[in-house]
Amino acid sequence: MDINHFSRIVILESLPENEWKTFNFLRDDIEAVSVFHDRDVSIDTVSAKTEKDFWGELEKLKNIVVESGDYPILHIECHGSEDKKGLVLSDNTFISWEELKPLFTEINIATKCNFFITLAICNGAYLGEIILPMDRAPCWGVLGPTEESESGHLLASYTAFYKELLTSLDGNKALSKLNSSAENKVRYSIITAEWLFRSAFKNYLSKHATNTEYWRRAKKARQELQNNDTKSPSTQDIVQMYKISEKPTFYEYLERFFMADIYPENKNRFYVTYEEIIKEVKELS
Repeated sequence: MDINHFSRIVILESLPENEWKTFNFLRDDIEAVSVFHDRDVSIDTVSAKTEKDFWGELEKLKNIVVESGDYPILHIECHGSEDKKGLVLSDNTFISWEELKPLFTEINIATKCNFFITLAICNGAYLGEIILPMDRAPCWGVLGPTEESESGHLLASYTAFYKELLTSLDGNKALSKLNSSAENKVRYSIITAEWLFRSAFKNYLSKHATNTEYWRRAKKARQELQNNDTKSPSTQDIVQMYKISEKPTFYEYLERFFMADIYPENKNRFYVTYEEIIKEVKELS
């Protein structure tokens, strides 16, 4: 896992007042490891008691990244909504992944697709349902538990994760340490930008690249051309043009999603091919 590009860890907490706050303990533990290994990593903790505070802290993080070039890891401690579509803050405000996506994307662009998010909740997978293939990636990856876990277990698990990451700078070792330290056997997983793009493009194919959809669009396009007294190819020819353009469209979206159009070095960091996506789609059909 390519998560060794980070220079700041921001722990953002928004939990009800009557709940045990673990973020200060987490900060103290990983700060000691950072100092011991002489890692030049800033570790900040911030509390967001209201929705205004929460958005303000994220805007502040974005501005820091833009101005300083920092590559942050954002650790969010709050509750997730029951439908797994977003976060619930300490003032009971609901913030959806849809609302978070634009700001996360701005931060990720500023980090050249190195923005990593860790969560104390298990609803990060929903982010994959709202990503479009023509988007830019909102993060490099999201790490979280695959099921609900108690705060004490989360503290022990994430402490182990960050200690290993700061010690070895090896994402695979850190994730292994995270899962092996989970006292209640809760598993953790990372949803990567590659996974998000695969999911988004497969969803795009299922909705917009079926024979039925191609023929529907082709008939509509041909009718519009005829209404404008424009010489029109046959519906079959238009369908064929759509199919021919599918692969170039994939790579156009791919380049934009991983920001290789503005950061050429990213072409060698991410590996997803049209052929493997098509193979996966056929295997599922």
